[in-house]
Amino acid sequence: KLNFQERQNHASPKLLKDSSPQNIVNLRHTFTPHALANTLWACAKLRHASPELLEVASKVVLQDIDNFESQSISNTLWAYARLGYFSAELFKAASQVIVNNLDN
Repeated sequence: KLNFQERQNHASPKLLKDSSPQNIVNLRHTFTPHALANTLWACAKLRHASPELLEVASKVVLQDIDNFESQSISNTLWAYARLGYFSAELFKAASQVIVNNLDN
């Protein structure tokens, strides 16, 4: 398993070059929550995303949601809202993490 710096250096350029659903699946263990959130934010800013990409990305986010910082959660949810894609499971999990972080 790669450490934080190795994950960040390895995945970010590859995600910028290819944000396809298959690439996200292939890289899911190599990027940080921050990198994924930023990729989703960039896709939303450019209004570039397919339902397949958002579906795959939501599953990847759900696997690691407890490691997302508040800003990454915010960027991820904003991206999904901006692109008009709703995942009840993702929004429920994110709201739980947000509520749990209120105590910290």
